[in-house]
Amino acid sequence: MSLVTFRKQISEDLSLFEKEYVRQSENLKKKEYAFNFWILTELFHVEPEIANEYILEYNDGGIDCYVHYDENKELYLIQNKYYDKHTGINRESICDFLTNPLVQLKEGNYKKSQQLQNIFTDISEDPDYKILLLFITTSERPLSEQTLTLFSNFNREPKHGLSCGIYAEFVDFQSLYTKYYGIEYVHQDSFQFELQTYLGKGYAAVLEDYDLKLPYETYYIITPIIEIYKMHTKAERDKYPLFDKNIREFLGENPINNAIIQTLNNPDTREFFLYYNNGITINCDDKIKSKVDSKRMLTLSNPKVVNGCQTVNSIKLAVDAVPETRREEAFKKAFVLVKVLIITSHDDRHVEFYKNVVKYTNKQNAIPAKSFVLVEKREFEKVRDGLKNRGILACIKASDKNMYRSYSVREKNDVLARIKEYAEVFPDVYTTFNDTLIEFEKILQILVAFLDSPQIAIQKKSLLLKESSEWFLNFSSKIQDYFTSDNWVILISYYKKAFQMNKKVSNPVSPFYMIGFLGFIIREYLDGKENDFAAMREQLSYLFRSVESTNEVIDNVERLCRLYSSKFYKENECDYNTMIKSAIDLKMLDSAYEDYNSISTDNAITKLFLRKD
Repeated sequence: MSLVTFRKQISEDLSLFEKEYVRQSENLKKKEYAFNFWILTELFHVEPEIANEYILEYNDGGIDCYVHYDENKELYLIQNKYYDKHTGINRESICDFLTNPLVQLKEGNYKKSQQLQNIFTDISEDPDYKILLLFITTSERPLSEQTLTLFSNFNREPKHGLSCGIYAEFVDFQSLYTKYYGIEYVHQDSFQFELQTYLGKGYAAVLEDYDLKLPYETYYIITPIIEIYKMHTKAERDKYPLFDKNIREFLGENPINNAIIQTLNNPDTREFFLYYNNGITINCDDKIKSKVDSKRMLTLSNPKVVNGCQTVNSIKLAVDAVPETRREEAFKKAFVLVKVLIITSHDDRHVEFYKNVVKYTNKQNAIPAKSFVLVEKREFEKVRDGLKNRGILACIKASDKNMYRSYSVREKNDVLARIKEYAEVFPDVYTTFNDTLIEFEKILQILVAFLDSPQIAIQKKSLLLKESSEWFLNFSSKIQDYFTSDNWVILISYYKKAFQMNKKVSNPVSPFYMIGFLGFIIREYLDGKENDFAAMREQLSYLFRSVESTNEVIDNVERLCRLYSSKFYKENECDYNTMIKSAIDLKMLDSAYEDYNSISTDNAITKLFLRKD
């Protein structure tokens, strides 16, 4: 996709937001505000239902919006400029963004969001946290070198008086495209880099030097970090994907590590970097050994960083922060250990070994829990494949959505025809190809909302892919035990229908509440058999057996949701946004359910929907 098309896509998305979500905020009629909504929902995947809460302002030099990932210990403070391609960026606006809000937050005087102030206060003394200031623009007019130095100077200052890490980044339109779609790399058959060693002292060749009878050539090299910086820079210049594609899926393009940067930023600790850091693992498909003046060199062919991605990117950030003329001298005592594996064959056995190197060398680092879980969990693939056969395209990896959208017109039409057949009881849900797409995390949210808690689905979806969490252990990891592919078509279509209904009313009902209350009704009916999933599957099939019965289900569950909501608002003196972030009050839900059945004597939920054996 070109930048022209990307700009058009964003414009269409903003119009869509105004049409579908304006009931949440009249400000969505203003493109500058709606762009904040786009950044939150499309770039950071914040649920649309709560995205407006994280937008603070939209037309000055402060923080426009923010995102807090407590599970990853990251806080993003974002300034957005929705400009045409020719409008330049004012240097003063960048200065304001990099100074004023931070001063107010550090002093505890940030007035525009008490929630953000509380988050900042809580995390500022945690050395594992990262605060990232992003200045994002749709302008294509380049910044002057003088203005760009504002960011390098900001990143050069060690901690800005904080214990946590803090970094700033300028995101121009090309960079925004990259963050949204991923880097478009140029195909290269041969990328080579000559990895230098300290003073040419050479390397340890495991098979050659130690005469070990092992299956793969392996080299251990102690190299100046400047060499890693040069390799990264060359790869960027040549548009070569230096990082293994799975690592990019897991961590994104530019993950960093506070401790690494702090060690390298401090001239007094750079010489200890070799001791503190675990090193970098690189897989290559070949190598060229050479000698220059009796010094052994190793030229790497098509290197892929499979472990140490954060180390490489943090080296890049730390070195960039030092003026180019001083870099060699500044980092002359900073070294890193590099392990190079040579895997020349592409048969199944060697491919499996390659994958295992990626997996096992990354088990102990900061890759988010969902990374390997999403990509490698076989049960998820089975659910995805079953849905694909029925016309629903579940996106497991970040790149899946782009892959699906690159389908030909004929392929898209085939997918749409398939889902219309399998979801015929939802005749108006699937009208365009985009309607067939769903993120796999959304499926897990539907699962936990139906079986347990809409509030967890809305507020804590990251826990559904955290292997140590009860939600992963009890639900995500057992997804194959609960529902068939046909059941999933019903639940996903029901969710999408509820989502579409929400766009048309001024007083919304959360789609996850619609899912959760449907699950509650079925469990109530089963009365003591709530863990009988065979019975639950049977009830689902029966409830959604026709267009008429489907509409009855939706109508009655929506009424129950509204009855519960009115009770909750009255009891807690709160609004919709507060309710969806609160745990379900089971006593209140039981009361609402009894009231509904008593009010609807002839049309009680159990009589209308559920077939008794």
